[in-house]
Amino acid sequence: MLIPTVLLCAAFVYDGNDAQWGEVKNTYDEAKEAAEAWHQTCGNVVSTKIVLFNDTPETLQFAGSDHYSGRWERQPPTSIPSGKYAAFLHVHSSGGVRGSWGFAMYKTPAHETIYIGWCTPWDSWLYSNYVGVTIMEDGAALENVVDVTYQTRHSITNNPIDANIIGYAELKQDKACKTLAYYKCYSR
Repeated sequence: MLIPTVLLCAAFVYDGNDAQWGEVKNTYDEAKEAAEAWHQTCGNVVSTKIVLFNDTPETLQFAGSDHYSGRWERQPPTSIPSGKYAAFLHVHSSGGVRGSWGFAMYKTPAHETIYIGWCTPWDSWLYSNYVGVTIMEDGAALENVVDVTYQTRHSITNNPIDANIIGYAELKQDKACKTLAYYKCYSR
């Protein structure tokens, strides 16, 4: 007798996309250049180039992601060592009409989570580009993760009182249908 088995994957939501992994770089400029180069190979698509700087003394571990619209062209790296920059790229899905919209999560060894979010819409005449960041303490979870995707059109810092880390998000490039979202995670 065969027993049905359920396989759960907590690392990320697999959307059928066989994207390559993003890369970890030594400097902001190297990470930005990598994301720009990947974007160039995609042609004229709605995209969010993402750079995340780990300015904590510990390695950040990828903890998951999801898309409200779009797909990974370069998935978030599985880990980001201390003092390094991760580069990854999110683009709209073929035939998609909503653009590049989603979030990714990284965890510290103390199980604190940094949520980074972005919204780069298909129609930049009617809608604006946004980024966001939220820090959650060990055991806590966001009630509505979509909120992290549209917190600001400029920059924002999330500094919860009881957390050991602080998160920062900045919309570095705010152009029609393509953005550069910069995030930083640092210690209190």
